Order: sequence, then structure tokens, then C-alpha cells
Amino acid sequence: MGAKTLTLDERARRRAKRKSNQVKSKYPLLAQAGVVEDWMTTTDEAREQIERFDQAAAEWAAQRAKNREDALQLAAELRAQVAQRVDADTLALYDEHLARVYPPDYEVGFWQRVLDGKFDIHDWLACIENIRALGKSHQGSEWK
Repeated sequence: MGAKTLTLDERARRRAKRKSNQVKSKYPLLAQAGVVEDWMTTTDEAREQIERFDQAAAEWAAQRAKNREDALQLAAELRAQVAQRVDADTLALYDEHLARVYPPDYEVGFWQRVLDGKFDIHDWLACIENIRALGKSHQGSEWK
């Protein structure tokens, strides 16, 4: 059962009521005296605010999608450069490591580190094997 999607008018009424109630609870004595009406949010003001928020959110989402597409393109270019420098098996190891360890937004940084020589998959695999061997050599000891 999904949540009901509110119309713009329903959202505006709720926002105006919520903002007006916040003013009344923040200034209860002034609200009793009836002098806080100028500070209250009207439905029209709330609608304008919501429209601005929605527009800003849509613009942000569009920019985020564009940035993601640009990053994917750059990651593909960097991967192609790595593919020119290493054999197919090593490239497959890099791809597997990237998919297993890094979240999706980290492809560019990963491939850049590989190109800069700051990450070597064979060194990584050797390190993992050393850790596994160390763990096996200490089985049965008091610190596992």
C-alpha cells in the first residue's frame, strides 16, 4: 500500500497550516492577542514556496543525472586507457574488484588511481593472500 500523492493545493494547504501553527506555538501570547496574522503563511505563499522547491529539486536532479552521465563517460575513457596498458585477465580482475568493492559513483576515481599507479591489482591480491596466510598461521592461538 503506497502513500497517497498529494496535489499541489493539498500540499500548499498543509504547509500553510503547519507554518501558521509553528508561529502560533512559538508566540502563544501574541497569537491570543491576534497580532500574528501578518506572520502567518497563506496558502498562496505556501504554493509559491512549494513550486520553487519543486523546481529547484528538478533542476538539481537533472544536474545530478548530467554529472553522472559525464562521470560514466569519463570512467569509460579511463578504463579504455587502462585496457591499452594491461592484458585482458588483469583488466577482468580490475573490473571484478571495482564491482565488488566500490560503490557506483567511484568508477572515475578508481580508474584514475589505476592509471596513476596508485593501485595495482596484483599487489592487492598478494596482500589479501598474506592476510589469509597470517590468519591460517594463527588458528588455534588466543588472538584470532
